[in-house]
Amino acid sequence: RGCDRAWHTDGIDLDLLVYNKWGSLCAPRRPAVGDALWDRLTNIRLEGGHIFRADYTNSCDDGEDMLTMSIDLDSVFGNMNGRFHFGTSAFARSSRNVRLEGTRLVGELRMYNGRTWVLDSVDLDLYIQFLNGNLVTRR
Repeated sequence: RGCDRAWHTDGIDLDLLVYNKWGSLCAPRRPAVGDALWDRLTNIRLEGGHIFRADYTNSCDDGEDMLTMSIDLDSVFGNMNGRFHFGTSAFARSSRNVRLEGTRLVGELRMYNGRTWVLDSVDLDLYIQFLNGNLVTRR
């Protein structure tokens, strides 16, 4: 029933809430929205200079599963004249030596002139979060 006191049809994607583990439905214990990435993930790594990937131990009634989560940071950050810029994309085309240092994405980004490289970094904890068990941007 909505705020207008009328009944409305709605739906929910159960794939976000349960999964099949050896023929049984399992409701994973997921990190809450806003949990710090670094408190819940293990084996955090950067692949290909822009794919943030990490493992998460998912506890269920009948044991634990290791889930691998990832997000393509190239779709989250762009390069604005030598600086990581949230909300744009394709920083990887004009960057080099990109790596993770703690919670920070660090790399050299090319400036508009095409000749100058600038060292920049951005704290991923400010932009990436858990939502329904997935890594997503904070918007």
